[in-house]
Amino acid sequence: LALRRCSRAWADAVSGAMHYWCSSADDVPFSSDARCASQMDPCVTRMATAARLCVVCQAYGAIQGWLRVVPYQVLPSRDPTKMLADAKLVFRYVPGATGVRFSGVGPALTANVAALLPLTLESFAVENTTIDDAV
Repeated sequence: LALRRCSRAWADAVSGAMHYWCSSADDVPFSSDARCASQMDPCVTRMATAARLCVVCQAYGAIQGWLRVVPYQVLPSRDPTKMLADAKLVFRYVPGATGVRFSGVGPALTANVAALLPLTLESFAVENTTIDDAV
């Protein structure tokens, strides 16, 4: 039980740090209003592990669900089965995504993955990827 509480505290701290880092990089004040950062800072996305951590931390901390733009580093798989599982996870934590970007994912961008894209999507970018007609 103590470990679970410690883990929650660390998740809260990581979430807050990620948000603070991304919002301060955009010169956005650290607050809970709509002006908060909606995307990751480039220094976070340089490392896929940090970018994915930023996604799963959306459910923790004082400011939750601030991420709206999903960078391509979060969904890098070229395997259709893994991409589908990853997309389900990402859109569970970022249900109100307004932008998503895919790069170099080849055949992994299937109709099943496209069906998971949220209705709130305003921008969709695909680079270095052949898209099947079914998508």
